[in-house]
Formats: sequence, C-alpha cells, structure tokens
Amino acid sequence: EAVANTLSHSGAKRITVSCGESVRQGRNGVFVSFADDGCGLDDDAGSSGKGLDAIRLRATAIKAHVEWSRQPGCTMQLWLPVER
Repeated sequence: EAVANTLSHSGAKRITVSCGESVRQGRNGVFVSFADDGCGLDDDAGSSGKGLDAIRLRATAIKAHVEWSRQPGCTMQLWLPVER
C-alpha cells in the first residue's frame, strides 16, 4: 500500500526501504521504513483517501504502530510486534 500510494500520488523518483529489529515500549519487534523524494503529504492526507486509512487500520488490527513524517518527500515508519 505504501509503495502504491507513493507511485500514484507523490511524483517520487526514488523510494528507499529499510528494515531492522527494534524495541518499542519494552516489546520486541521489527520496523520497516519507506522514504521517498516526492512532493510529501498534504496536511489533510488520509482524511479523504483510503490508502493511509487502510494502512492505519491494518496496523491497529495487529497491534503495530505507523507514523508518517512530512518533510521534503515523505517517510512512513511501520513498527510490527514480534512474539518470541
């Protein structure tokens, strides 16, 4: 969904994906980061479209955390819990 949104809306020429292990609030997990060099998000992004809301809903359903940073381009950080 993140890559599809970037391709459809941002005009980005580059998408960088990174991942690794991470601890959040004492819980083990992994993070996935999607960063692009596109036009960034509007202040009301997510209020009219389905893509960001769908990502938020899916993350909540599995007790994950997602956030976006609005900078030149856009970065989405997704943290996923991992049970050991």
